[in-house]
Amino acid sequence: MLKNYTSTTPSIIEENVAQSIKEIISNEFSIDLTHIENFVFRRRISVALSFLKIIPENLIANTQKLDKEKIDILMHFLYHGENELFRDTETWIFLRDKILYELIKNNNPKVLFYNTTSGEDIYSFLILLNEFFPKNNIEITIVSPSEYSLKNIAEGILAQPKNRSSHLNFKALLANNEISKYLNLNNNVLSFKKNYIINIKYILQSYKQSTNISDFDLVMCRNKSLPFAIENINFIYNEIVSILKPKGYLVIGINENLPKEFINLFNVVSKNERIFIKKLNDK
Repeated sequence: MLKNYTSTTPSIIEENVAQSIKEIISNEFSIDLTHIENFVFRRRISVALSFLKIIPENLIANTQKLDKEKIDILMHFLYHGENELFRDTETWIFLRDKILYELIKNNNPKVLFYNTTSGEDIYSFLILLNEFFPKNNIEITIVSPSEYSLKNIAEGILAQPKNRSSHLNFKALLANNEISKYLNLNNNVLSFKKNYIINIKYILQSYKQSTNISDFDLVMCRNKSLPFAIENINFIYNEIVSILKPKGYLVIGINENLPKEFINLFNVVSKNERIFIKKLNDK
């Protein structure tokens, strides 16, 4: 589990070593990782291999090997995950005050957390629902490239359980409440209380894998394009357009932008918070 992971940053592996590891993963597991920007891949695979106690050169020399379980953990590390509750608090305030009320008025609104590898955004969303919309009928779906990630989320595992920013962010939205209402403390490690993690559908889906899900009223896709090479970002938004309802909301990271090819498919709800609404006609 990530709660046992120490955050010491290992040395970043060389580009030729990273390329060899990509080829091993592609040849042995039919997973294409060429869409991930090279430096991002090198940095994240270094952390992943350190976590798995695998020496990169041993992997290339075939003295250490990957299996399906280790590959699944690698996917967890390669894709971006939030590491604090209510990160970018103004975005969450806007969601609370402007978006969620509109969603609740719909009949069985559907919310998707796209390409997710950590639970912080999901836990933040669940806290908002419990505090401000306790009688809601929202259906939540989580899609992730890693079964390891999905299991951690279902168990309430926090990516950085000692992150003080989570507490400060919580107070910005819920000044009169205590975060301990939602967090357990065991062996000096915090986790999100599992009794709040209910009515959630978990889907394992790798990058560019076809999906049968559709008709979402809100898609949370914050910072998910950051690890991708620019030429591969459009796939993300093609899929989002196909699964988002007309007049459905899209939330991306405050440091991201919609690709120019998709700007005309959305109206801007909040420029600062990068919140958009899909137009009635997406053609």
